[in-house]
Amino acid sequence: MNVNEMHLAIRQGVDKINSLQADLLLPEEIELELNKVQGKLINKSYGKNNVYQKGFEESQKRIDDIRSLLRETIVTCTYKEAINLKGKQFYVDTAKLPDEYMFLINSISSISYSATCTNDLVWTMGFPQTLIYYRLPYFEFITNTGNLLVDEISLYENTSDLTTSGVVDIWLNPNSLVFGVDDAATIQADILANGTGAAGVSIFWETGVPGQSLNFPGEFIVVIDLATFAGGWTFNLDPNAILPVTEILGTDTTTPPTSVYSRALPLEVEVPYNEKRTATSNILMTDAPNAFNQQDDIYASLSDPFNTTTHKKPIYTIRDEYLDIYTSDIFLIDEVKILYIKEPAEISLPLQQSCELPNHMHQTLVDMTISSLLEGFSDPRYKSHELEVGKNE
Repeated sequence: MNVNEMHLAIRQGVDKINSLQADLLLPEEIELELNKVQGKLINKSYGKNNVYQKGFEESQKRIDDIRSLLRETIVTCTYKEAINLKGKQFYVDTAKLPDEYMFLINSISSISYSATCTNDLVWTMGFPQTLIYYRLPYFEFITNTGNLLVDEISLYENTSDLTTSGVVDIWLNPNSLVFGVDDAATIQADILANGTGAAGVSIFWETGVPGQSLNFPGEFIVVIDLATFAGGWTFNLDPNAILPVTEILGTDTTTPPTSVYSRALPLEVEVPYNEKRTATSNILMTDAPNAFNQQDDIYASLSDPFNTTTHKKPIYTIRDEYLDIYTSDIFLIDEVKILYIKEPAEISLPLQQSCELPNHMHQTLVDMTISSLLEGFSDPRYKSHELEVGKNE
């Protein structure tokens, strides 16, 4: 059920026969209720606040309800700090959770550890290469403020004079896709498949940048290699500033350059949270599942020889948007593979963003939204409709 069908089903479910009651509902009101109910539905499916008192993966129904929101990503760890407890040295390697992170399911660390399991692990500290990139929201440039003119994506050195400035074509619509006719998934796939054969420019969707924890739902990530553009191209490395010289453009190819849609994009700079530790000699590699520890117990656990962190079971805490993984002189964390439930994209009719839940949950979402709206109307049908919705569980 796509977003258009959801709107129609909700209007039909709320409206009394020939009463035109649903005509008073604005699309924005329907979407506000849809997204609110979607969040409730995810929490009910993940936790135990349901008629069967079963949480995520405790039954096949709970597995299937939100399986489409499961994501897996690998995050490179960086060094945070050293801790000395009673003469014993510990270190903290940290991994940034994805921006769309909602619930953590599990995590496993890739570990470098001392071959002799003694404190002779040798490691060095160094900075990963800084990532320079643009964020390009799909629905912001593809609709061109509703005029549907964009037919290419290019990187220009100087948009004040398109005839003399340098240009790199990111995507030229080789398959003649039509915006507003071809669906968003087809256009996105075409941009990724046929975009930027140009040297020094790479394009990714949402989370696809290798080795990075970047996560921008509904956006392309255009990565720029400064070594390639070191000559006549000027980049402003202030991530909070609007780039004055280089812009991403969408161009109407039927009448260029008189009909040009251009907007200066902020240049983003991904700087590592801190330095990365790399083991250099006398090491073995292994993978080990992480064990969660509460913040108020972490130092007591580290000091306890029976519960301390080891290369077979590293312990971690969660702080803001980071996993802090505790290590010792014997081992360090290279990267962490995280399995999590993502925040769903907001359902939107103008953006043609449909529900990301599995198909079998769409009718349940519609029914719960209708009940919520009927309750808001103080409609006497609310109680009987709620009884019907309860049968879906």
